Amino acid sequence: MKSTATRVKPLPALAAYAPSVDFISAEGRAGLELQLKRLREEQLPAALMAAEQVREQTIIPGDTELYETLDALSQVEERIRNMTFALEHAVAVAERPSDPTTVGLYSRVTLKDPQGIHDTVQIVGDLDKDVAAGRLSHRSVLGTKLMGGRVGDLVVLGTPNGQTAYTITSID
Repeated sequence: MKSTATRVKPLPALAAYAPSVDFISAEGRAGLELQLKRLREEQLPAALMAAEQVREQTIIPGDTELYETLDALSQVEERIRNMTFALEHAVAVAERPSDPTTVGLYSRVTLKDPQGIHDTVQIVGDLDKDVAAGRLSHRSVLGTKLMGGRVGDLVVLGTPNGQTAYTITSID
């Protein structure tokens, strides 16, 4: 079995990796490992048990219960495979940007909109993203536009009401 020990590397240059490589923080890895453990220890056994119970029943033509149960089992198994693959292939990076004057992975960026309202987001790898918590993927539209930015730079985004320019006011 492969070791899942996290070795934190200095923040790599994005160009050195294929677009399919995912970056993950130590905290993000721990969260995914916990989700994977729950999938394997709770959801998979429950889905297997449900499938076995349905298989033991008499199948009535037109009854979709068996197919729905097997589909639910398939979805749990797929999530386990995908999460296992992601954890095995993700590149662990430190959560401190190597250049605090330029937006990079794990930078916290404060933006000001045209009305003067400030909002702070953090640019993270895909496996750490949580939009509701302000953790945006470096591959998202905003994340892509912010990467490499500096304080004072304008970032223009298309919105339903046209284009809006945001100013980078700080990088942490």
